[in-house]
Formats: sequence, structure tokens, C-alpha cells
Amino acid sequence: MGEPLHREFNARAARLTSMVQGRTIYETMQKIFPAARQDDALPDYLREYGEMWTSKPKVLAPRTRTDAPHNTRAIGRDGDAMEQLARLCDDSAGDIGVGGALSRHTAAPRGAAR
Repeated sequence: MGEPLHREFNARAARLTSMVQGRTIYETMQKIFPAARQDDALPDYLREYGEMWTSKPKVLAPRTRTDAPHNTRAIGRDGDAMEQLARLCDDSAGDIGVGGALSRHTAAPRGAAR
């Protein structure tokens, strides 16, 4: 993504109260943005997003992880991800960004038909 689009993306991301991410997008972002926020070789808009991504509250809804760094809470290991996401929406005072896919396996209770 070019600079103008990334700056617009940053402006929108700055207004989010939290982010919900699937495992794949979370792990991709985790490889890039924690280090990007302090990398003087990168443009300021990438460092800015690195700071936002690292510090914003995030919810990760995998079935394969129980924890995650960078102000992230992992949910859904007990098959109740949809209930927890609904509570997040109800409790939020602003917009929640969603990135990546949340699989049907995350949303369905354990033992339920998939």
C-alpha cells in the first residue's frame, strides 16, 4: 500500500477503540509492526502504525493459541468466541477494527457439528 493510502488507514486506525484479528493476520502483523515503531529507516507513517498496532487493545480469536503479546487478549479456546466478541461489541464505546478471518471452528462450541 502506498503512502497516501497508508496515511488514511492510520487515520482510521487511530479512531478504533480495539482490534479483532484472526491468527494469520495477527502473526503477520506481529512479525512487522512491533519492531517498525522504532525503525528509523522506515517512513514515519509505518512507524506510526507500528506504535498503534502494538499499543491498541487487540483480541485474537484462535483455537491454537492461549496468549499473545502486544496488548492482546486471546479468546475462544473454550468455543465461546462469539459470545466474547458480542460482549466486546456491547462494551465498546467506539469502533472495532476486524482484520483477517475468524474461522467457523473458532465460533462453534467444541463438539458442535461443523
